[in-house]
Amino acid sequence: MRHRWSGSVSLRTADGRVPSLRANSDSVMLWERTLAPLMAHLRLRHRLNTLGIEALAAAVHLEATVFLSAPSPRLEQALRAEGLHVEVTG
Repeated sequence: MRHRWSGSVSLRTADGRVPSLRANSDSVMLWERTLAPLMAHLRLRHRLNTLGIEALAAAVHLEATVFLSAPSPRLEQALRAEGLHVEVTG
């Protein structure tokens, strides 16, 4: 059975800023050079779908607090295992 998740993810950095996730050439380069290798590394430790592993990698990279609009046990467990704070708001 595949794990399905729907909802939204909000990231907040340690200093309270909400990072911009707009797509531009700089963010594509960040994804290719930073998030993609980090996603590959995290995928070895966590069983998440592509969206979940990308959210996890972004949160790890930003050292962010993550707010989920719906429960996602696997993502919550992975975030906590990586030492991040996660809250389910919905």
